[in-house]
Amino acid sequence: MSLMIVKSPVFLLAAALITGAAPAMAAAPTPPAKVPPIVQKYVDAVGNAKAISLTVSMASTGALPSEKSRYALAQPNLALVSCHLGNGSEATLVSDGKNLWQWSNKKYTKYEAPPKTSDIRPDLHFGLATTVATPILFNPKAVAAVNGLVDMGAETVNGVATHKVKVTGGGDAYLWIATDTGFPVQVTLADGANSYKIAFSDYKTGDKADKDFSARPPKDATLFTPPPPPPAPPILLPVGTPAPDFTLQTTAGKSVSLSSLRGKVVLLNFWSSAVEPSTTALASIQKLYDKFQGKGLAVLSVNTLDKPEDRAAFLKSHPELTSTFLIDPSDTTDSVAGGKYKVAALPTIYLISKDGAIAARYIGFDESHLPEVIADLAKLGVK
Repeated sequence: MSLMIVKSPVFLLAAALITGAAPAMAAAPTPPAKVPPIVQKYVDAVGNAKAISLTVSMASTGALPSEKSRYALAQPNLALVSCHLGNGSEATLVSDGKNLWQWSNKKYTKYEAPPKTSDIRPDLHFGLATTVATPILFNPKAVAAVNGLVDMGAETVNGVATHKVKVTGGGDAYLWIATDTGFPVQVTLADGANSYKIAFSDYKTGDKADKDFSARPPKDATLFTPPPPPPAPPILLPVGTPAPDFTLQTTAGKSVSLSSLRGKVVLLNFWSSAVEPSTTALASIQKLYDKFQGKGLAVLSVNTLDKPEDRAAFLKSHPELTSTFLIDPSDTTDSVAGGKYKVAALPTIYLISKDGAIAARYIGFDESHLPEVIADLAKLGVK
């Protein structure tokens, strides 16, 4: 339900620090730094407030529209955030104690409300101001847990006596905290020539705070239904079931059917020259072929997905591969790979017993698998 994604590198790093996430390139762990007293005062003021409401705003800056949001929070798990962007976009979150509602663009979601306000993880990345303000107001303990917060000293901002706190490591990111109340007053972020100033104002607390948490989505809004997850890849054929018969052409133009090899153990390998793990596996499969071809093992490597010229070029460059190579005519559900043998990853390998049943299956294959396969072959009478 996001209306805007801000991609400024400085902003993204600052937001990660403000929400308590570790920087992606963090060095070895260090003991937590002592929390500056003004930051602890902010944690106590916001985290312990029985009820608080305020306005968060940002003037239009460059490509970003202006933004004005109204926040109201109350213990233990009541919340309302109403966000309005200068481009006309609007979004709302309401936790009424039982349910957590969010809506925008005539779509809404509804979940069970978390037991604590600090556990609410709203999807309120509608604009820069809301993205930054939400974690500051919902979970002040996460802000205090960020290493490297530095109290830069007293400063008057918007007519309020504050302490300026630098978010070390977050680029040019600063948080101003009111000296007397501990409430956030302002956040600034800078990204090269662009700077962003987010103001927190119009605070009300206790009985004076906004306490209406009964809003509902517009009547014409519809419940957001996430798209269905992609279908799970087909499972491989079960061990013990008959191996589907097929007839395919070799790279030399000769027809080979699986049923013609009844009485031998067949190693059936699916590969493509475009999939490196499957081409790497061919060397290990060749070792099995060299060792067991005269002891009752047949090796069929079925090439799928490849263009004819790519397949031919690969095999020409690897004359050491001397087992039988077959050509799967397509990668559709009618193919041997995707259709009959439910191949969803390459390489996929089947061992087929002398009587034509699936005896073993492997997804992924390299030299480390050879002992396992050799043991499986021995069980099938190939030693």
